[in-house]
Amino acid sequence: SNVDGIYNGDPSEPTTRIIPSVYYDRDISEYILASKSRHGRGGMTSKVKTAHDVANAGIKVIIANGNTPNILINLKEHPMETLHTEFVARPLNK
Repeated sequence: SNVDGIYNGDPSEPTTRIIPSVYYDRDISEYILASKSRHGRGGMTSKVKTAHDVANAGIKVIIANGNTPNILINLKEHPMETLHTEFVARPLNK
């Protein structure tokens, strides 16, 4: 994505923070603006819906800023220090 993750408010506000984890059964629609960003093609609504669907299928999803240098390495090696939102996968019964 071109954003650091899902924010708990308007990202331009100084008190707004990234939501670090979203569980597969949590509704976060109150935090999602329906409009597209000026650089985006699809808005956050479609990203969050897809992330929820995939997490509900048992696969972890991460929304992070693909424009950040070394984002994948940082997510792997320093996940707690790297801005992102993780959609926690639903445990699957075997």
